Amino acid sequence: MAPPEAITLSKSQRKYTAADVREMVERGRKVLMFRGQVLDVTRWLPYHPGGEEALLHGIGRDMTDEIISIHPREVFQTQMARFAIGEYISSELEHQDLSESYRALYAKIDRLGYLDMPYTGYTSDLIRIPILFITAISLLIMAPNSIFAQIVSASCMGMGWQQASFVAHDLGHSSVSLNRRRDQIIGISFGNFIGGVSLGWWKHNHNVHHIITNHPYDDPDIHHMPFFAVSTHLLGGFYSSYYQRYFAWSPIASFFISLQHYLYYLVLSLARFNLYVRSWAHLLFRSTDPLRYFELLGLATFIAWYSLLLAYTLPSRTAILGYVLLSHAVAGIIHVQITMSHFGMSTDLLGPHESYPAKILRTTMDFDCPPYMDWFHGGLQYQVAHHFFPRAPRHCLRELTGLVKTWAEGHNLTYTHFGWVEGNGFVLGQMRSIANQVRFVMRIGKEQWDYQPPTQNPINHPHDALSKMGLERQ
Repeated sequence: MAPPEAITLSKSQRKYTAADVREMVERGRKVLMFRGQVLDVTRWLPYHPGGEEALLHGIGRDMTDEIISIHPREVFQTQMARFAIGEYISSELEHQDLSESYRALYAKIDRLGYLDMPYTGYTSDLIRIPILFITAISLLIMAPNSIFAQIVSASCMGMGWQQASFVAHDLGHSSVSLNRRRDQIIGISFGNFIGGVSLGWWKHNHNVHHIITNHPYDDPDIHHMPFFAVSTHLLGGFYSSYYQRYFAWSPIASFFISLQHYLYYLVLSLARFNLYVRSWAHLLFRSTDPLRYFELLGLATFIAWYSLLLAYTLPSRTAILGYVLLSHAVAGIIHVQITMSHFGMSTDLLGPHESYPAKILRTTMDFDCPPYMDWFHGGLQYQVAHHFFPRAPRHCLRELTGLVKTWAEGHNLTYTHFGWVEGNGFVLGQMRSIANQVRFVMRIGKEQWDYQPPTQNPINHPHDALSKMGLERQ
């Protein structure tokens, strides 16, 4: 089977220049480039399984690397050609060698079979996760009045959610069966029914994160005002293109962000409650996916089984509250594992001409651990390799990290990695630096910041989008 980057779209006789693309964007057409072809995705926006925001961030740009990395093979084999309207003629050679080298690396790992992990790779997950949940439920039934049993049960419940999230992650990337719809249905079982978090919401959010990693105004994974600000660009308030609203600066934000390095673990221990809210809001007000109602059934089922389990086993409201907080705090470990890969890294605005692999290495770091701890971190401690190859199952990432590191060294690019403890210290140090700036502003009584953040959505305003994409008028 041909690797995705080797699949060529059928070419139209029409040829388009950068000026032609700029004119189409100005007229409101949603066009992007892939493998030397111009694709018109205007009518596809509402139906894109990964969310329309992921496409909007590529308008007017060559998205070959991003498309290759994120999409399963079926997209290239059956769907991409229908959007091609002609050939793209470009004289821009910037980063072309880097992109070609990245595509060659992607083709190599595909030939080596890293994108075709057999189901047996998930055997340990499918043993470990049921054991955790069975243990949690059994302890509540057999010893509901034992505080020790409640603590162990809540810890197993939280760890079960954490481990189920790792499997749902791969399913959301279509990395398990390699069939998007099949993986989505299985993923809803892990995400919605077991964990109470919408797989559809996560996919929309996560795809944008992969495309525009650590962009201060566009990446939803770093939009946590008023609790966190991981970039000075966010201080004073900012407009989030993903959430399509303005995150205003406030005394509450000043308080929390000035102490964010102290509150980091406490806030993340409660972060799962935010995921519940985001999941319901997405499915009720934004989702157009055909599986939307199946997802809503999953969220309702989660609330029912979790609530009934606690209500019929635990002896008091205090015990229920303690169980809920502890189980969610343990599950919150995954938020530390994921955020520390990005929170301490660059959020510079380098523009659309930065190559995709260079952006990954600038905005993402790994943290290492002994092989016997891979189960605990889910393999996702190797986030650089994951961003290079999002469809590679987690079990492959330890091996792929060596290839990525060698590739980065060969191109004089920095590969950042720390140990678990050192990595936590690095992230907290970066957050402390921003907190100190906020405290300084509070101390001198300054009311205005030195710059004005964006006040509108750049991906919904063509003129701003053209400037953002580097397609300035000539």
